Formats: sequence, structure tokens, C-alpha cells
Amino acid sequence: MSVLRTDPAGPVQGRRHRLRLQEATMGIVGVALSMSLDGLITGPDPGETQPPGALFARDRNVHLMGGASTVDQAPRLGLVDELNLHIEPVLPGAGARLLADIGGPVTLERTSVGEGPRSTHVRYRVPR
Repeated sequence: MSVLRTDPAGPVQGRRHRLRLQEATMGIVGVALSMSLDGLITGPDPGETQPPGALFARDRNVHLMGGASTVDQAPRLGLVDELNLHIEPVLPGAGARLLADIGGPVTLERTSVGEGPRSTHVRYRVPR
């Protein structure tokens, strides 16, 4: 399994932060603060030892966790086959809409629903 963490709570003021990949017992763990998936898709900057583009090229699961600007990019690029929503009983009243610009409606197939003490977890399959 791979985990990619993106988007801090607030904007990064246009700065791109390098993705750090570490081999671990569970596969690749990536940690990044970025507003763009460009480097992960297109490949490395010159001189990188681990090409960021290799994260999606490997035959592994990649978990993309982040804010609306990053999460919106993956479906448009055809990189999502499963969507996990974690719903909390809080309405923030402001902020960016999640999945607001994915290029049109997408019909999802619900595969599971779980309930925790403070949240509901819904898993969907995204058709290709």
C-alpha cells in the first residue's frame, strides 16, 4: 500500500514541496505538501533519486489524502478507481468544494458503509 498525503489545511502560497518517498514494510509511503499532482504524474525533476512519477506507475495501491484542490485533480487524470469518504457531523460553512471540477457527473458504485463513534465511512468504486 502507498500513502500520499497532500494539501495542508491552508494554501501553500504557490510553493511546491518535494515528495519524499520511503520504502517501508507496507510498500512506498509518500509524504508531500503540494497543490499539484504534476510531479507525481510526469516524473522527476533532474537529479532526483526516486522519480515521483513512479508512484503511480508501480503496481501498488496509492491512497491520496488531501484537500479539495489536490483530490479534484486525480479523477480528471483517470487515476481514481476507488473513493473513500469520511463524513463528520460538522458543517464548516466555508472552504473549497470537494470534487467540484471533475469534468461532469460520474456514477459511483457503493461497495461499503461503516460507522464510527463520530463519523460515517462510505467506500465507492469509480467506473473507468
